[in-house]
Amino acid sequence: MLTSRGWWHLLLVFALLAAGLVGQYAASALLRAQSRQFGNSLSLVLLGLTLGLWFCWEWLLFALRIGQARRSLSVTRTLCDDRGAVETLWAGRTVEVQVVVVAPAGLRIAYAVLDDRLPFGVEFLSGAARYEGEIDGRSHATLNYIIRCPFAGLVRFDGVRAQFSDLQGFFYHETFLPAVAVFRVLPPLADIRGHSPTVKRSNLLPPPGQHRHRRPGSGSELLDLRDYMPGDPPKTIAWKVSARRDRLITKEFESEVPLRCTLFLDTSNSVRLGPAGQNALAGLVQIAAAVAQACAGTRDLVGLCLFDEHRADWTPPARGARHLVGLLNRLSDAAVLAPSMGQTPLDRLLPLAYGFAQEVYPRLLNSDVNHVPG
Repeated sequence: MLTSRGWWHLLLVFALLAAGLVGQYAASALLRAQSRQFGNSLSLVLLGLTLGLWFCWEWLLFALRIGQARRSLSVTRTLCDDRGAVETLWAGRTVEVQVVVVAPAGLRIAYAVLDDRLPFGVEFLSGAARYEGEIDGRSHATLNYIIRCPFAGLVRFDGVRAQFSDLQGFFYHETFLPAVAVFRVLPPLADIRGHSPTVKRSNLLPPPGQHRHRRPGSGSELLDLRDYMPGDPPKTIAWKVSARRDRLITKEFESEVPLRCTLFLDTSNSVRLGPAGQNALAGLVQIAAAVAQACAGTRDLVGLCLFDEHRADWTPPARGARHLVGLLNRLSDAAVLAPSMGQTPLDRLLPLAYGFAQEVYPRLLNSDVNHVPG
């Protein structure tokens, strides 16, 4: 497409050609009485033709470069945290996004403006998500910026919006470089380390996955003392206390049983209402993730059941790091569930869908793609 500078250049070419042709016609009508005027008009015609041919040549080169750029430009996206490149994000943590647009050898675009399309719900903190300058096979375009995901779910990067122009600023072309990348955002990690109780409740820690119950059992912690009854094992007799009381006293210990926890998470439409990350479902996901991590910290068996109005999906209780990561992945997938639209009028959705398609998929809206052959 032509810029305002290009239109002014065309207007100048047409003005020179018109002035030269008019002057030449007037000179020929006077039987070339003024030869100097005839030479000036011919110079204007030659100047106008030269500028016009040069303009057409620049347009042809620009069209060829744009066609090659749309086919061969590649976009590489890398997300890094403090430890390097990652494929899974965590809610509430910052991550650095690096986008590199690589051009093949032999392709040179004099001026390009690249804008990375940020996903919905992501907070932009710092950096540059925009690039302006030259692109060729030796110097690549690089965009670096830092974002933060405030809530769990999915983050989708669609690609880079590109605007190209020639060196003189006569032509420009706007397109979209698709580079779809979807990253899962896990719920935030619960800070369960370093928060031990200030009062010491027992001398010995229970085995992994065991919890003390305040009832008699076969545990290791003392619960109470009582009189000896026939049938009690001799090893439970408290000999020092029995000597002081002058009768046999036996010891009762706490009961230790394993704990099985199953989390029931409501994913119905009643909790999906509202923007993603700001509805009731986001809070339920965060609570469920904290409870699951607390159970995993004591090596308890934890399971998950997701239910709505129509079905229920159940994961049996288990322990281990792999099982916990699987639960967090399922909670992240549940956090992005959208409410059912019901009887939403179609005329309200079509402008939104058309605007999104016009920005992200402009190639699919071209006339050469959306026409019916004769």
